[in-house]
Order: sequence, then structure tokens, then C-alpha cells
Amino acid sequence: MIHNFEIQTKPLTEWEKFTLLPAMVKELAQHRSSGNAIKSDHLAERMKLATGQKPNGARIRKVVNAIRIGGYLRCLSATSDGYFVAVNRDEIADCVLSLQQRAGQIWQVAEALKLQMDATFPTNPQQTINFD
Repeated sequence: MIHNFEIQTKPLTEWEKFTLLPAMVKELAQHRSSGNAIKSDHLAERMKLATGQKPNGARIRKVVNAIRIGGYLRCLSATSDGYFVAVNRDEIADCVLSLQQRAGQIWQVAEALKLQMDATFPTNPQQTINFD
């Protein structure tokens, strides 16, 4: 789980593992190539039809994460146009680069906030600042 996002990133439930994940793999496998991507909101609607429950965006992303890390569907990629199975090296390489760039941006923000924290609250973790 990710700190401060425990609800959104909690481990998969039994229903998500054994019902939603297989249904998503089946649906996503039909979306081959970036030109045939499926947006998460449409995927959620398809999952409601397939399983009877509509997952929210955070849980769609959590299941996609599990699919990718678990290798349940090779080369599951995404762009701003949606999720798809890459059909060539360039498509998956583009997805990898995008993920690396996004991770880099998150790292830069974290480092900037750490510097701001140290400058604003130098030593005492209980110290507060009055912005009035």
C-alpha cells in the first residue's frame, strides 16, 4: 500500500483477484495495438457487464498493476488513449519510457518537497509555522 493512499492501493480483494482480474485480462487481450486502446472508464463499464460490479479508476489501475507485475498479459501498455497490448517493440518501449519519465517527475517533486520541508521546519518535527 502507498502511504496516504491506503484505501486506493489496498491489496486486491478476493473478488478482484478471482473475478475482476481474469475478466480484465480477457477484455484487455482483445485490445491489441495502440490504435485499439480502451480507456479506463470504458473498461470499467465493460467490467460491470462482465462481472456485475463496476470498479472505480483506482481499482482498475491496481488490477492493471497486478496484471503487469504478475505477467498475466504480456506487454500490457497504455497511453493517454487507454490500455492496449503492444504488438511491437516500439509500442512497449514508448510505454516504458512514459512510465520512467512519470516516475522521474514524481521523484523530482518528492526531492523538492523534502528541501522545502527542511527549510521550513529545520529540526523540530513538532514545529508549526503560522502563515497568517
